[in-house]
Amino acid sequence: MRVLQIVGYKNTGKTTLMIEFLRVIKSRGKKVCAIKHHHIDFLTGTTDSERFLEYADDVILNTPSVTYHSSKEVISLDAQIEAARKSGADFVLIEGYKNENYDKILLTTPLIETKTDRDDLEVTNCIKTFDLNTDLEAAVRWFKDWSKSYETI
Repeated sequence: MRVLQIVGYKNTGKTTLMIEFLRVIKSRGKKVCAIKHHHIDFLTGTTDSERFLEYADDVILNTPSVTYHSSKEVISLDAQIEAARKSGADFVLIEGYKNENYDKILLTTPLIETKTDRDDLEVTNCIKTFDLNTDLEAAVRWFKDWSKSYETI
């Protein structure tokens, strides 16, 4: 199973790139888990399902096409990745968690005098950097090569 993080400041194209990468993996018939980190709580408590979380520790919502599981317990990224491994995922793509120690793509934006915001972030395990304003196709080509052969880790 291969794990790759996509990190960068807001509005650098992280979600756009995640979706492109997810398409590549699914087009090859592989199983992929997508994990997204939010810095804010986005549940408003206005839906019935969200209101259940006021009283229940876990809520499972079943629709005709998908099952969602919400939990009050905050689960570590490592535990989430292990759950993906146990479910048979070939790939785990993670948006965010810039301080974790998995291979990362850093999305940047050009700033004054060719300095990029990479200089301002303390990112470990950065294996590639892209500016999606100019490099979306290059990023997808890179990912196709990177993901062609994966090893069990």
